Amino acid sequence: MRPCIYCSNPVDGSEQHIIPSAIGGQWESSAIVCSACNLALGNSLDKSLASRFAELNNRLAIMRGRRGVAGPIRQVATDGTAYDVKPGGLARPSGSSRSFNVCLNADGTGGEITAVASTERETQQMIEGYLKKRGFKATSSKITENWEVPSPEFNSTMPLDATVLRATTKIGFEALAVNVARDLVMQEGFDHIRSYIKDSQEDGRLIAFVDDTTESRETPDLGRVDHSVVVFCNAETRTVRASIVLYGMIPITALLSDVWDGPSSGWEHRVDPLTGQMVKTMERTDVPDVSAEQIREHAVALTSEQVAAHLQSSLQRLIPVAAERFIVMLVKDAAARELHQHVDVEANEPVGSQAIAAICEGVFESVVRAEIELTPEVIELVRLAVRDAILSFIVTRAKDQ
Repeated sequence: MRPCIYCSNPVDGSEQHIIPSAIGGQWESSAIVCSACNLALGNSLDKSLASRFAELNNRLAIMRGRRGVAGPIRQVATDGTAYDVKPGGLARPSGSSRSFNVCLNADGTGGEITAVASTERETQQMIEGYLKKRGFKATSSKITENWEVPSPEFNSTMPLDATVLRATTKIGFEALAVNVARDLVMQEGFDHIRSYIKDSQEDGRLIAFVDDTTESRETPDLGRVDHSVVVFCNAETRTVRASIVLYGMIPITALLSDVWDGPSSGWEHRVDPLTGQMVKTMERTDVPDVSAEQIREHAVALTSEQVAAHLQSSLQRLIPVAAERFIVMLVKDAAARELHQHVDVEANEPVGSQAIAAICEGVFESVVRAEIELTPEVIELVRLAVRDAILSFIVTRAKDQ
């Protein structure tokens, strides 16, 4: 069996996401890392990377593979108010008030219970607890989520520290192992990279850094929020360099080796975290003629002020994308909510034109309350959201029958 690239123990089929799925990565390999290292590095680096970008992932509604978008996160506004914020930016004050109302029929044959709580599960538990105490059973239930539109301001800082640099170096190293040099990465020339990734004992200042130069972005046609990994091996300069760009805006260079004795080669992988779709996987022949000394000189010359300015500029370019995602998630949420309001989910009947009109009207009311201009693009989003909500409802009902 092949050895793990970190500890040399046999690889045991453990699936490793090269770009962590928590930030939208979809690319997996079961041939490079053992389960023990996968678990350890996942807990120490991948989770840390995801937590540092949790707010950005939330506002962009990042797709996490088969798990879909993440759940709400807690955020505190500048006025001290705590919010639960759903993917895309829909929010409501944390710990929303609870209420419970019972309306019984005059003849005692039944009635209706209305409960309001912070979560769907809590609402269901309130209703079931009331009925169980009295020996009753619900014949039908309808639970809808009501999220207020206002949400806290987008965080004005971009999180980046040594842990993020180690995590992105890990991405570059594993990309090298998967597509360029699976056997060569086991050589001693990469031991310092293994040590840096696993336990941070190596001095990382000359290994990984935010690269603010235009030429550091080796993907000129990069999408607005794509994650990309480009690995270049240069036989003449004996360097292996990984250029990792997160969210289309944060370029990090990692010098993986300065004693490379393999052939010159290059490779690129790119994924759109908004859709979870792989954008590109291809060989690269345009290997740059850059020496290890030149890379280190640039790393040393960078000041903390330059890095901070670059990250702040990147954040400003991401804010419009987050605003667009807010509109997308708003209309999707509103369409699902209005469908449950105007369609009897228990009845095996087609969704009529009156119900569709009422759903559309409710969605447009949500858009207007959010002070969103009804442009042709927004109107089309509403149409698609209503269509998708109805199709999803029809498919789900067919599966249940």
